[in-house]
Amino acid sequence: MLKRIHIRNFLSCEDTDIELDGVTALIGRNAAGKTNVLKAIEWWAQFGVSKELCEYFSTDLEPNFEIEFLIENELFKYELKTVAESAILLIENLSCFINGNWQIIAERENEAFRHYNEDFYLTLDSHVSMISALLSLMPKNKINPALIRVYDYLRAIKYYVLDDVYENTVQNRYSEHIDISSYKQWLAKRNKTKPSLVMKLLYLWHEDKETLEELNALIGENGLNIVKHIDIEKHGLGLKDEDSFFTVNFVMVNSTVSYRQLSYGTQRVLAILLALLYDNCSTLLIEQPEDGIHSGLLKKLLPLCFEYGAAYNRQIIIATHSPDVINLVPPESIRLVRMTENGTKVSSLDAERLPFIYDYIKNEGALFDFIDAMDDE
Repeated sequence: MLKRIHIRNFLSCEDTDIELDGVTALIGRNAAGKTNVLKAIEWWAQFGVSKELCEYFSTDLEPNFEIEFLIENELFKYELKTVAESAILLIENLSCFINGNWQIIAERENEAFRHYNEDFYLTLDSHVSMISALLSLMPKNKINPALIRVYDYLRAIKYYVLDDVYENTVQNRYSEHIDISSYKQWLAKRNKTKPSLVMKLLYLWHEDKETLEELNALIGENGLNIVKHIDIEKHGLGLKDEDSFFTVNFVMVNSTVSYRQLSYGTQRVLAILLALLYDNCSTLLIEQPEDGIHSGLLKKLLPLCFEYGAAYNRQIIIATHSPDVINLVPPESIRLVRMTENGTKVSSLDAERLPFIYDYIKNEGALFDFIDAMDDE
């Protein structure tokens, strides 16, 4: 779980310090920098496991990150610094908090590496991360196991924009019939290609029917009540298996429809639930989950997501404008995002005011109303 991030020189985050919880809601006006905070976290995670140039990578901007995170109750710190005005261009440090002190696991200055107090040099481009380089080039029996755990953790941090899926050609391409060769091609590259909700469902039908049934229970009549159940069938056109195809349909109250025929809001609900059930994330960065979803449904969906996040150790960080979302999050998990002369700044609600906030929620009104009144002060 991400505990604290300090971002410098990345988009609007000139010098931004944030403490995070298991569930965190970033709230603020348009252009305050909520999205840039999510993009910064995603960029750092991608760079940490990268073997190729990441978007926004520029030593001229000198992006710097210092991030603390928990993996199975062990606290790690990963520092990334780019320095354009000196001979040192790229610095990376990975540490673990042991017996009250930060202990270096691995560190790097350009092509000079240190791992387990062993110094060596690797000829690498600056956009190849230290962790990826060490895991790829060092003998397995010499690699600190913590490197593998950190690598797996970073890979599982995912950013969900949940844009209009009607415009997503990957989704539309597979929304009616999926021939078996298309499924096999997708399966071979499923961790490297753009996500397809329909293909995810088809994968669960093949490999994990228990999770598919869990999803059906969540969206069905005794759950969110948006789809009765998902119907997946295999059809044969001939004797050969390669001539087969699959259909993925959604049984509603009085009709059966394809994915493309579902409402935008229903598609987004399915995308959020599959992010929790299928994607095996360590951290979900979700942009405006409220878009397209009815207020009443949102009030059922998000507590369900928070419950699953806690049960399966998935951190959820949300950027939102929605009063409904804000009212569903504990006050101590709210982060106020503001644009200042010095870029994006993020703050928690004042700890001394929390008892008054809880009293206000209990006796007078909703959390959003309290925060809205703060903006008027």
